[in-house]
Amino acid sequence: MYKHDEINPTAFVLIFAGWLSNFIDRIIFFWVRDFINFHFFPIFNIADIFITIGFIILFFNVIMPPSDYQS
Repeated sequence: MYKHDEINPTAFVLIFAGWLSNFIDRIIFFWVRDFINFHFFPIFNIADIFITIGFIILFFNVIMPPSDYQS
């Protein structure tokens, strides 16, 4: 597996922010509010979007080689 010297910290910030938001909702309200409904896709919230985008960034950062790769 190809390893990068640096991983984009934005991915970790988005994942942590989404987790923290869902965790706070779970502690205060005992459930997580899901309020975006398109009727053709599962209901979700902003925290779910942050977590998903963070994992996508992390995935591409780990899988894809950097553009300045030199042989």
